[in-house]
Amino acid sequence: MPFVKHRWLLLAVPALVAGCALLRAVGEARAALDVVVTNAGDDEAAKCPHETECTLRKAIELVNADAGEGPYIIRFDPAVFPDDGDAPTIEIESGPLPAVAKADVTIDGTGAEVRVDGSALNEGGEDGLLLTGEGAVVRSLALRGFGGTCLSLSGAQSLADQVRVGGCGTGIAASGTETRLLGNIVGFGAGSNPATVATGILVAGSGIDVGDPGGGPSSANIVGNAQTAIQVGPGNGSAPTDVTIAGNVIGKAPSGAAGAPVGTGIRIEPAAGGARVTGNLITSVTGSGIVVGPDTEAGSSTGNRISGNRFETIGGMSIDLNGNGLLEPNDAGDDDTGPNMLLNHPVITRAVQSRIQGTACGGCTIEIYAAQHFPGGTEDFGTTPIPGGTLTAGPGGAFELDSPPVTPGQWITAIAIDDDGNTSEFAPSSRVGAGVAQCGDVPLRTGWNLVGFFGQASLPLGNIYPPDNGPTSKVSAIYRLIDGTLGYEAWFSNGGAGRTLNNLESGEAYWMHALQPASVNGGFSLTVPLPVALKAGWNEFVYIGAPADVRDALSSIAGKYTSVYRWLNDEVSGERWASHHAGLPPWTQGFSSLDTCAAYSIFMTEDATLTPLQP
Repeated sequence: MPFVKHRWLLLAVPALVAGCALLRAVGEARAALDVVVTNAGDDEAAKCPHETECTLRKAIELVNADAGEGPYIIRFDPAVFPDDGDAPTIEIESGPLPAVAKADVTIDGTGAEVRVDGSALNEGGEDGLLLTGEGAVVRSLALRGFGGTCLSLSGAQSLADQVRVGGCGTGIAASGTETRLLGNIVGFGAGSNPATVATGILVAGSGIDVGDPGGGPSSANIVGNAQTAIQVGPGNGSAPTDVTIAGNVIGKAPSGAAGAPVGTGIRIEPAAGGARVTGNLITSVTGSGIVVGPDTEAGSSTGNRISGNRFETIGGMSIDLNGNGLLEPNDAGDDDTGPNMLLNHPVITRAVQSRIQGTACGGCTIEIYAAQHFPGGTEDFGTTPIPGGTLTAGPGGAFELDSPPVTPGQWITAIAIDDDGNTSEFAPSSRVGAGVAQCGDVPLRTGWNLVGFFGQASLPLGNIYPPDNGPTSKVSAIYRLIDGTLGYEAWFSNGGAGRTLNNLESGEAYWMHALQPASVNGGFSLTVPLPVALKAGWNEFVYIGAPADVRDALSSIAGKYTSVYRWLNDEVSGERWASHHAGLPPWTQGFSSLDTCAAYSIFMTEDATLTPLQP
């Protein structure tokens, strides 16, 4: 497959003729040396060319010793290495293979089944196949069992294509400028069997492409069973730049099944920078999906554009600047430095079915993603870009997306990308609301009820509770907690003695004692959540926001409350408290969610303002 930015040679490979293992064709420009491996052994006494005794080691030695300039090709006799699952393995026993030093060398296992195993080497840290010349090509081989690097390409404009490596320290190392890695399988033995590597793919040179976003599935490198799937840097003498990591699959087996775990998906080391990480699928990660490492004496890693990737199962953060597993705080003016300049993450200020709004760096590209949400939000991560969710923030940083393809109850997040390619971490996730909270009449059951009042702004109380409009009030007593204390204001229907509560305020919580079923008239509508100022101690409040898990509904005061209570009064169980205690497991909780317009009692450890979720 030719690529514009590379110099590729189209080699005419003659058919294998019985008894002939060395073919020399004279072309107009230069000769092509074609060596066929006809023996699966590693005997030092072997020889090439030979119809039965040419080993891989001797083929490499023959190429290295040639006085010409190539091109060269090393192929494998399909009669010796049949592509049927029964081919012998080349066991490397006589010491490390010699490095392939010549330029324009192709080692091609196409049409055969070629497995090279270094497990028998005594030292355990030896490398496998090393190609140091320019224009090297390695295609359709399987390398395993080398304690060092299974495959190393250090010459410029080289290619690894459809190579399978596993059981190595490093699977594939590429340091040659403008090298391409396409369709390789790393961290696996035969089929989808795991063969662990410490580092799947190491990029140590500039202008290297790992995968091809437009090349389709056959161009995707599949990496699993690795501590780090793909790492950029450190470089050989200089920091890698202009690296593209695109369209790869991390954390899945070649069969497509998930569960080929990696510790970190993609890691960019200082002072490597200017990488483009796009269109990758990253899953089964125990740590973070993409890490831009912290500054060191070598420098900082900046200008890394991280765009359009998909994340499925992530133990840490989807994007982690500094590699500390923590969301970096936004700073005023965004004038700090560090990995990707520690670009401020976007802030989603409003997310409803009809519109998503927020703020970010002026003129930055904004990508909005669906989010994997866990109650409380501390373990959330971005998953998949939403269709049509890429837009540009205005000069002042405001952005707005009308009619996004989202639904109420869905969680979303976003990243920002500046003109230099620096990409932020994901914003804290936000719940998509329906756009309005409506509170109507509130039914009262006989006995005590803790309810919200949603009538006129301030309703004067006389001798009879106004909605009853009868000679005998159905509501005999009303209490309102003085927040932060254990004291109450009170109203009684049987006279003025002891009355300290004279008015009902809309949106406030009250205890009402009903002598028979009744209704509290209401009519309350908000398109934004209603903040509630809470004081240290006991408070009673009405939750006016989107219905949600308690941990989500109270996320704005996380760590500042210990217990939440809800008073229940129904025909089945009568009057009782249900409780929810911060930090206890779900099965111990009396209720799990807050409902719109419902009243609650909460104990605060300090003063704070509750901002409910966007309705």
